[in-house]
Amino acid sequence: MENGNFGGEVSFENPWVIENVSRNDTGTYYCTANNGVGNPVSRLLHVDVTYPAKIVASRHKREQEVATQQRVSLDCPAEGNPKPTYTWTPCDPQQSVCHESTLIILEAVMDTNYSCTVENLLGSDTINTSLFIASDVINVTMVIARGDCTDGEDNQLWEKLSKKIEIFTGKLGYESLEQKNIRCDSGIVNLALKFSSTVRESVVLSILRDAANNEKFGDLCVMAITGTRDTGIPATMATTPTSSSDNTTLIILGVVSGVVVVLAVAGAVAWYVYRKGKCKKRDPKGECFTLEPLYYGRCKKSRQRNSTF
Repeated sequence: MENGNFGGEVSFENPWVIENVSRNDTGTYYCTANNGVGNPVSRLLHVDVTYPAKIVASRHKREQEVATQQRVSLDCPAEGNPKPTYTWTPCDPQQSVCHESTLIILEAVMDTNYSCTVENLLGSDTINTSLFIASDVINVTMVIARGDCTDGEDNQLWEKLSKKIEIFTGKLGYESLEQKNIRCDSGIVNLALKFSSTVRESVVLSILRDAANNEKFGDLCVMAITGTRDTGIPATMATTPTSSSDNTTLIILGVVSGVVVVLAVAGAVAWYVYRKGKCKKRDPKGECFTLEPLYYGRCKKSRQRNSTF
């Protein structure tokens, strides 16, 4: 019987044995006993078929892309009886959003592998989702060791660097390069690479880092290469989450990761300034070796602090 209506299978056996029970056998059954003497006696019997928690892989996206610092939702479609619980990692377990079927990340700042585990009394299941920072515009921050700044050096540095970025010609649908800003005192260069379609930030950074390691930047000493985490050129791609509940709790995930990115660049700059100061004290005439980079390639020796350019 369903919704007050009779229907489905009819049996005159006693007892009635349901072979190969499946979840479709869940429901309310109506039993009537009648021996021809007196009034028939009827009873309702509810059957609840339980089964382990299981993630529905056919409805799950194993990889997802989102523009940097945009909001994104990750779904973990599952079924089970009793109703399964959800646990997302990495995620602050004190936050209720970590135990919902949909994980909403308010601001994505780096590539991250997320794991969703569903569980009930009969079993558990786990699946992973890889989140990638991707867009048609990739904003990059480079830290370049350099000597004291003089007028016009910013333009010289940019001209030299823009030629080196030609390593992207013919790759990933590369279209153009735009200068965002150059901080002469710290050697920080912010630039934006434009592509004809969405590319992953990690792929772009990998190409740049390989070039630095293989000294394809020439006499430019590249100390750090990271994705920029600020407002750059508007990207075409921006993922907006959808949620089945208007009361879904939002949580900022990846804040710590964002801080790590910022500290990495800041640390490289601080170390460069520190070493530069020691170099001046040790060799006031300026005949001093350029710095060994923190992360990439080898810095060439220079007899003049400004000869890097």
